[in-house]
Amino acid sequence: MGNTNGSTSLRPGIASDFYWACRNGDVHKVAQLLPSITYEEISALQPNGSTALHAASFYGHDKIVKMLLDRGCDRSILNRHGQGENSETSAVKSGEVWKVS
Repeated sequence: MGNTNGSTSLRPGIASDFYWACRNGDVHKVAQLLPSITYEEISALQPNGSTALHAASFYGHDKIVKMLLDRGCDRSILNRHGQGENSETSAVKSGEVWKVS
């Protein structure tokens, strides 16, 4: 995010409005923002060290997780703890959401 030396400066609490909507489970706002943002923005690693998918997964917002997966977000990005999205959600543990091709 503007850093040209390849390292990421973690700033907890700093993230995009889209990220916060995903983290907070705001399905309406996510649905409103999704059509107008790029793939890169959907999958962006935020300055706090997580993606919107990490946040939605961690907080159990399964409907938002599915929305992001349906939009084709990048599932391979690791957060600042070295965790992928699929290790952070109750939906993964039950196998419900992650059966998306």
